[in-house]
Amino acid sequence: MSVSSRERFLRQVHEMHRLWNLSTADLTVEQMNYRERDGVLPIAFTLLHFVRGEDRLICGVVLKEPTLWEAGGWQERIGGNPLDVRRGSKIEEAETASIGNAATWNDYQNTVFTHTESVLASMSDEKFEADIFPTIPDSFRESFLGRIVGDGEGVPLAAVLEAIIFQHGIRHLGELDHGRALIGLKGVS
Repeated sequence: MSVSSRERFLRQVHEMHRLWNLSTADLTVEQMNYRERDGVLPIAFTLLHFVRGEDRLICGVVLKEPTLWEAGGWQERIGGNPLDVRRGSKIEEAETASIGNAATWNDYQNTVFTHTESVLASMSDEKFEADIFPTIPDSFRESFLGRIVGDGEGVPLAAVLEAIIFQHGIRHLGELDHGRALIGLKGVS
C-alpha cells in the first residue's frame, strides 16, 4: 500500500501532538509558570510560542481565517500573561509569559492540535505539494525554513508545514522535556 507524503506527515504530526499532550497533561499552573532563574524561560513560554504559532500558521497562512485563539476568546479564558511570543521577542519580555489556568490551556492546545490534524487530513496531496509562496518571505528568511529554501525558489506548503510545525515542534518538545526536568518531572520524548 502506498502512502502519500501528506499522509506520512500527518502521522508524524499526530505522534508529535500526542507527546506534547502527554508533556502538559500533568502540569500545574505553578509548574507551567516556574522560572528557574533569570534568562531561563518558563514552560509557559514554550507552550505559548509553539502552540499559538501552529494556530497562526494553520488558520492565518493555510486557511486565511482568524486564529482559534482569537475566535475562541482563549486569552480571557486562559488568563495569566499569555503573550504572543515569536521569533525575535526580547528575552525580558518572554520571561514574563504565563498561563493562568492549566486545564484551560490544555483544552486550547488540544483544540489547536485536533484542528491542525483535521486540516491536514482533508487537504489534497496536490495542495500539500503546491507552492504557497513564490519566494521565501522576509519573515521566514532567518528561520529554519529560510535555510532550506534556496533564493528564487518557490516555497511549497509541505516545506512550510514540515519546518514550522514538525521540526519546530520537535525542537520545542525537547525544550519542554528539559523544563519538566527543572521542576523534577520526567520527560516524555
